[in-house]
Amino acid sequence: DAAVQGLVSAKLRNSGQVCISPNRIFVQHSIFEAFMERVKAAVANIEVDQGLREGFVVGPLVNQLGFDKVVRLVEDAKAACASVLMGGKPHAKGGLFYEPTVLTGLQDDSPLATEEIFGPVFALYSFKDEEEVIARAN
Repeated sequence: DAAVQGLVSAKLRNSGQVCISPNRIFVQHSIFEAFMERVKAAVANIEVDQGLREGFVVGPLVNQLGFDKVVRLVEDAKAACASVLMGGKPHAKGGLFYEPTVLTGLQDDSPLATEEIFGPVFALYSFKDEEEVIARAN
């Protein structure tokens, strides 16, 4: 639970628009399903709003260029058969709001894996062992 809370906090800080926001989230295969479910549950409780209120709120993306990039990255991932577990589209609030999104089944060479996301998108990758994850991360 601490790992999930730390991940959600780090990923959604400033709606994922900081350089230290994790982009590729590698999770060991043996715990992948359970971890994924916990991430979904945590993200489902996140409120999307202006970000001016107290509490943990995901605000809008910084500008149209940033918004368009997040849309493009997620649409590219969906076209390449990624699984959208939640979100995956602009928020119903309109403007520059994008739904907190959880994706799996991504290819290591997809734009979502090779470009900085700068948005509220969790890209989860499963790995079997240390050797595999090091090779894939590099």
